Amino acid sequence: MFRGSLFIATLTLVSACRSSTPAPRSAPTAPTPEAKAEAPEAPAPSAPPTPEPPPPQQPPIATAPPPAAAGTPAAHVAAALRVLPASADVLVGLSIPRLGASVLGEKFTAMLFAARDNLPAACQTLAATDYGDVTVAFGGGAIVGVSTGKLTEKRMATCLQAILKAKGGDIASKKIAGRKVYYAVGSAEDNGWVAWTKQGVPLLANSEAGITAALDPRSPKVDADLVALANRADHSHAAWFAGRVSASKLAELGVPPGVVSGDVRFYGWLDHAADLQLDAVVTLATPADATKLEAQLRQLLEPVRQLPDAATMLRGLGIGAHGNDVHVVLALDAATTAALLAQLKFTPS
Repeated sequence: MFRGSLFIATLTLVSACRSSTPAPRSAPTAPTPEAKAEAPEAPAPSAPPTPEPPPPQQPPIATAPPPAAAGTPAAHVAAALRVLPASADVLVGLSIPRLGASVLGEKFTAMLFAARDNLPAACQTLAATDYGDVTVAFGGGAIVGVSTGKLTEKRMATCLQAILKAKGGDIASKKIAGRKVYYAVGSAEDNGWVAWTKQGVPLLANSEAGITAALDPRSPKVDADLVALANRADHSHAAWFAGRVSASKLAELGVPPGVVSGDVRFYGWLDHAADLQLDAVVTLATPADATKLEAQLRQLLEPVRQLPDAATMLRGLGIGAHGNDVHVVLALDAATTAALLAQLKFTPS
């Protein structure tokens, strides 16, 4: 009862105070914002990669003019064609003195001997001029060459024997068609055959059959068709070539059907001093084949020409179809030629 009266009295007192004395108004309190986790700063957007500029558009491949008319065959070539065998399908002529004085010739010599000092003493007196002009026939598995130089039998036989003995082999000889023939024995990597005609002209071959075909006057020689083709090449340059490839051989080499409709013939020349020049003619069965080949060559080379290095090399390229012929010319200046040859690496034998 006491507790209940006190409770009622307290309530009455509180009510009276509230009703008689107004309570001062306090300033409204701003609601406390809820704490929020700070979002991580988004990385600054990266700048888009700068696209590589497209390669400069190359001008169209130049149109080569019609090939030059056939010239007068060199006397040493005419003489060689009367000796080389009828199995030949490809002929190559090399001016050894001119090639030997070039960077290409120096690299070829390095490939063979690494250094002149590596040659046996019997060979060190031989110079490029001693080899003269060499005409080589390829075909039927035989390789036969004729030299116009000063490779006398005594000097050359002594040199060859010294080279073979240094490799663990030797040189032997036998009579073929009345001539003394030297050949390699005891060496797995050498199969050379060498002889001299009655006129003292050196003959070189890779087989007994090849040297026999050259020495035997009754053996058929290069046919008239290949002779005419060889005579269309200009023999005054450091190297010249002429040959033919049958349609069946082209198929064996993987040339797709329909690219050409018959046999292919070719001839031309290459010259190298400080610069490099190539002039080649491909003769096809029909003018339509020639036009098609020109278009295919242009299409094949176009993406290659967009490459910076290739674009420089092929700047002097020209292609042109004229009748049954496709004429291809290429000229490299001295700087481009030097850069190209610097990339050639040979391993000495």
